[in-house]
Amino acid sequence: FGFINNRLPSSYHTLNDGEEVNVDGIRVKAIATPGHTTGSTSYLVNEDTLFTGDTLSLIKGKAGIFTPRVFNTNEKTQAASIRKLKSLQNIKFLCTGHHGVTNNFAAALAGWE
Repeated sequence: FGFINNRLPSSYHTLNDGEEVNVDGIRVKAIATPGHTTGSTSYLVNEDTLFTGDTLSLIKGKAGIFTPRVFNTNEKTQAASIRKLKSLQNIKFLCTGHHGVTNNFAAALAGWE
């Protein structure tokens, strides 16, 4: 199998909820979105592109709890995280970890009040 080097090439720190970093003019804001896992985090890039990872699934253009559901640690918390994301403004693209991309954020999160 070979040797696996699990050392990172440089120092790092994890981002807290609301913390922003700038990498060569690209702004990335961390948004804590627990539920799939306790440490799930979504990332808002340049205030208009949202990467949710496994916080939610897109099925027929609608956001829902990540499927398959057996992989989620707390669906009640996950639903609260989805409602938190719904409050974001001016999102052009919503990108999930496994379930697609949409350019209609409002329609995707409709019903998550």
